[in-house]
Amino acid sequence: MAQSSSCSNQQSNKEILEQLLANFQCAICVKFPQNTHICPSCSAMYCFDCIRDCLLATDASRRNKCAKCSKTHLNALIKLRCFDDMEQLGIEMGSLDLNGGYSPPVDESESVTESGTPELELEEEVECTEIPVGRVEPVEGLPKAVEGTFTLRNIHRCKLEHVCSERVTDEMGFIWRMRVYPNGYREQGSSKKMHVWVEMLYGEPGFYEVVVELRNFQPLAYRVKKSVVDFIGVENLIDIKELPRGRIDLSFRYTIRPANYKAKVTIQQILLNKHARRIQLLKGESETFEYRIMEFSGVDWDENYLKKFTDKMLSSWSFGLHGKHRFAEFQLTLVDGPPGIYDIELTMTHPNTECEKRLHYERVFQANQKNVFNFQTRWDKLEEYGFTHNMGDYLEMKIKICPLQVDLKYVLDFMLENNSDENSEEEYDYSSSSSSY
Repeated sequence: MAQSSSCSNQQSNKEILEQLLANFQCAICVKFPQNTHICPSCSAMYCFDCIRDCLLATDASRRNKCAKCSKTHLNALIKLRCFDDMEQLGIEMGSLDLNGGYSPPVDESESVTESGTPELELEEEVECTEIPVGRVEPVEGLPKAVEGTFTLRNIHRCKLEHVCSERVTDEMGFIWRMRVYPNGYREQGSSKKMHVWVEMLYGEPGFYEVVVELRNFQPLAYRVKKSVVDFIGVENLIDIKELPRGRIDLSFRYTIRPANYKAKVTIQQILLNKHARRIQLLKGESETFEYRIMEFSGVDWDENYLKKFTDKMLSSWSFGLHGKHRFAEFQLTLVDGPPGIYDIELTMTHPNTECEKRLHYERVFQANQKNVFNFQTRWDKLEEYGFTHNMGDYLEMKIKICPLQVDLKYVLDFMLENNSDENSEEEYDYSSSSSSY
């Protein structure tokens, strides 16, 4: 009976597996789909190459039609990203036990260290290995590390739950420090097992490598690689009870760096994205002004043809020609307003918009300081190139101004001054008031 029950279970598992594989087949080649796409109309599953050849067929009756429902265009297909890793999926499928149950794939990379040191209890996806003490920095092929040292004095008489080192700052501006639990975690009782962590006080999460060294009495060093959010380190580094009695000072050294250059680039990209978002939030509202010189062929080069503008922040600007030079130059001046960094975009218009010339800069503007912009186009060629708008005989510029970082103290003082002026105009005249009881 037991044998017949086992055979029936094996047969039922095979049927389930066959049914599962049948549901994940390309409707054209009847194989497990590669680069899987589905039709949004009928949910048919295809290899992308199969359905692409079908939709781009030379036969007009089949072109741009799903092989099943005849309703789908190539651009309407939906990619199933959950099947991107076909090799891993193959491992999982191959590890199904048809006699019952599921046996997870074995990671052959896991092995016991030859040195015979006890394995540390670490979180998942943590690589921890013992290395020789005194690794020389810098290490070829790895990003630059920041190094810190710390001395824990009179370890046997230390009653504190944890002791922290001084802070160190790496080349990306991240702040780290070592945190040592001499007697283990308080909630676990006094285990006399020392835990050593390197703590991120300021920085961005990422994949980091830390080396923790004990340099005296029992010299040892561990290298840990881990995805760090707040701290990284080693538990149960040493047993305090094994140290000699009397006054003992333990000397530590630690280094911290991104685990590789790919991890460093990822962290730097996060910083750049945050900086870009911060700049976008600090940006004010941009405004565009128009500037035009009529009858440009008869322009008087002794004049600057200055024109003044006022933006929504009530800042005054002046824009005009910057004298008779070889190339077309214009000057923009902040006459009155908050100094700071402004985003400036100048456009020399043209009847054909594709021929317009643009300049885009981020400039620091101070009060009454001229900023000159050169278009690298000769004045005598503007008419030939069409920038005088042919028979219109005028030169037109568009000036787009956007504040990026301005002097907030100037803005605040300006707002307080305006508010005080408004309040003074609306003061209540007590002398003209009367009341009766």
